[in-house]
Formats: sequence, C-alpha cells, structure tokens
Amino acid sequence: MASDNKDDAATAEQKRRNRIALVMLLVGKVLGILGVILAFTAHRTIGGVLLALAFTCVAITIGMSLGTFRKRHDDELSEAAVLEKMVREGTLKDHLRDVEQKLRKERDEQEKEIEKNS
Repeated sequence: MASDNKDDAATAEQKRRNRIALVMLLVGKVLGILGVILAFTAHRTIGGVLLALAFTCVAITIGMSLGTFRKRHDDELSEAAVLEKMVREGTLKDHLRDVEQKLRKERDEQEKEIEKNS
C-alpha cells in the first residue's frame, strides 16, 4: 500500500512537471514568434530580448524533459534490480503465488456479491 501511494505521488509529480514543461514550451514559442516579428520591424532590441527569453523557456523545457526521462530510466533500473534480487533469492515465485491467491480471493468475493445481488 505504501508503495502504491509513493507511485501515485511520483506519477502526479511527473504529470505536474509535464504540464509545466508544456506551458514553458508554449510561452517560449509565443515569445519567439513575437521576438521575430518585432526584430523585423523597428524594435530590434525588444525583439532580441524576446528571442532570448524564448530561448530560455525552451532550454528550461528541455532540461525538465531530460530530468523526467532520467528519473523514469532510474525507476526502471531500480525495478529491474529488485526483480533480479527476488529471482536470485527465490522469493519472486512466493510473491507471485501470494498475489495470485489475493486476486483469486477478491474474484471469489466479487462473484459471491454478484450472486447475492442477483
């Protein structure tokens, strides 16, 4: 149960970071377009500043994305290491048997509820 809460929190954190990255990318694109428009008109300095801000937003987005990918990769490696350890110790089969028993018990309870309600 505690690991489920941890996974849910990690997933929520990843979703939040993805939303922030998307907003930063969109802001960067808008600033870039405005910067190009202003740079080709009489306001070259303002256009240059907007292009620099656009570059900064896109760079931040890339950094956030790389951080998310790295974290996801590390999580996958840690999960693989745990499974490998369980296989070496011989506890994986025991864990799978326990999970199957739990699922079988839940399924039987659901079937009883269905029969009871019918």
